[in-house]
Amino acid sequence: MPRTSAVNAPLANANCFGCGSANSVGLHLHFTAHPDGGVQAEFEPQPEHQGWDGVVHGGVVAVLLDESMAWAAASKTVKYVTARLEVRYRHPVTVGRPVLLRGWVEQDRGRALDSRAQVLDAAGRVLAEATALFIRAPDL
Repeated sequence: MPRTSAVNAPLANANCFGCGSANSVGLHLHFTAHPDGGVQAEFEPQPEHQGWDGVVHGGVVAVLLDESMAWAAASKTVKYVTARLEVRYRHPVTVGRPVLLRGWVEQDRGRALDSRAQVLDAAGRVLAEATALFIRAPDL
């Protein structure tokens, strides 16, 4: 995989479960720009991420996909939150085998973003994929 520059997310939170550097139980994902647009990150699932023996829990896979799409939206100057997430699990994600995460925005409608993400194995096979609707966050 070609190395690219880190993605800046000025609205990121250090305690985020997906990417937060200060979250001791988080996934510590580090996203870079993907050459074809959007973002990418490498992740190697550990035993604490499993559901069935040797298989990553589906909820963790959903977090990987959601986080990838959130980082794809990170270049925006306003916060967006997930309004709808649809996940398709195509093949098991295996503990101890690195995966590539990809996320991108398909359509920016101003107040809403239509996004896609994938979890791919080392051979480029899509293990899981998702679509999501992100909406501009209310003032929190």
